[in-house]
Amino acid sequence: MDDRRDAGRSVFWTTLALLLGLVVAFPFLWMILTSLKTYGEANAYPPTVLPATPTLGNFPEVFRECPLFGRYILNSLFVAFLTTGLVIVTSALAGYGLGRFKFRGEGVLFGAVLASLFIPFEVTLIPNYRLIQALKLKDTYAALVLPWGASALGIFLVRQFFRSLPSDVWDAARLDGCGHFRFLWRIALPMAKAPLFAVAVWTFLGSWNSLLWPLVVTDSPEMRTLAVGVKFFLDAEQARPHVLMAGAALSLLPIALLYLFLGRRILESQAAWSPGG
Repeated sequence: MDDRRDAGRSVFWTTLALLLGLVVAFPFLWMILTSLKTYGEANAYPPTVLPATPTLGNFPEVFRECPLFGRYILNSLFVAFLTTGLVIVTSALAGYGLGRFKFRGEGVLFGAVLASLFIPFEVTLIPNYRLIQALKLKDTYAALVLPWGASALGIFLVRQFFRSLPSDVWDAARLDGCGHFRFLWRIALPMAKAPLFAVAVWTFLGSWNSLLWPLVVTDSPEMRTLAVGVKFFLDAEQARPHVLMAGAALSLLPIALLYLFLGRRILESQAAWSPGG
């Protein structure tokens, strides 16, 4: 009886999970399927789900209608990779300093880092914008990268990991003549791959999906990131949903490839890390 009950529960929860997954995935499936439709099918009423005559011609049409679409993709890749690199460097250095050194005011400083996690982006938008204007960096890559080159969450994760390292590791390295920078580069960072990889993924996705800040600090079309470019593209192509969906699908392609090739590594890094351990 218990075995049948357990089997019934397993079937129920599996079915529920599949249904919820289908609900979540349906908008993405609809986007892909619409991007393969002709103009007539995309505007048909009642709408059809599967395209009768699938076509890939909508994707080249995106670049014909928006010649800078490729530039938008390159801008987003450049900004996302550069931001991720800066966050990794600042998280590693600040996390190591807060995790391995004892100094007066350490708790207050770390508390300030944690407190910044609760400050909404909208609160810092105007001060950051005025600072960028004062430095004459508006409409530059520096304006898109520098304000996000450090992450309180990244510092917190790396700091927690370094605090969990046994003191014996540092003592043994010091006996071998390691200073702090050598210890950080050769021993601590290789051991901190899991939290650093998690920080890198979160930072990359956040930078890739960022819309409001790039919209505020960019003026010329050549400096737009993909999220901003897609917004203007969607505004211009509302009457042609098949081309619109093709552009949206292209904007998701790099993220899809990221998860396709690194999905297992992402799950492993998140499972391997836990605060304080």
